[in-house]
Amino acid sequence: MKRPRYFGRRLTLLVLGLIIIGFASSLLVNSGLGSDPFNLLAQGVSIHTGLLVGTIANINQGVLLIVLLLTARQHIGIGTVLGVLLIGSTVNVCTLAFGQWLLDSHLGIRIAAVIIGPCVIGFGLALVQLAHLGMAPNDNVPLAIFEHQRRFQYRTVRVAYDATLFTIGVLMGGTFGFGTIACVFLLGTSLQFSLRILDRGKFLRFGPPA
Repeated sequence: MKRPRYFGRRLTLLVLGLIIIGFASSLLVNSGLGSDPFNLLAQGVSIHTGLLVGTIANINQGVLLIVLLLTARQHIGIGTVLGVLLIGSTVNVCTLAFGQWLLDSHLGIRIAAVIIGPCVIGFGLALVQLAHLGMAPNDNVPLAIFEHQRRFQYRTVRVAYDATLFTIGVLMGGTFGFGTIACVFLLGTSLQFSLRILDRGKFLRFGPPA
């Protein structure tokens, strides 16, 4: 299989983006003030299994990867596989490094963390998208569901998907709070802003793979 143009640059953007997403996710998870639906679900499962949140996130991503393999293989790329391995692992490393410190910090620091978190996740997602090497399974599944039907718009499918993860996570004991709300309002805006800014950089001007 022929490598896409500028593969080294694309891979660099991809890995950097996934690690950034994992770091920012750890800010939300360890703030104690709520996180995005996917990590909220991982928190809920973690409570009942004793495994680290990042480990549960990796397992959940792996399950979704299997779903994609069986139903929508065209959505799988290098980024899909690396997303299973890197994001949750980065969450674990950051949790062990400063998780307890953040949880015990002043409320103002924790609020700052859940404001910064979604913004940084949006930046990381922009790097992953600009790499054009595939997205993590969690982001691919709602897209695959959308393409398998034409009744609902993608936005509706994504909201329903996130709402399902959120509901299960809350029922299992995951933390819902200000961080969850911050993700709703800040993540998409940060992604769009980051794409617009990053697309101006010469390093990133290589377009989709040939």
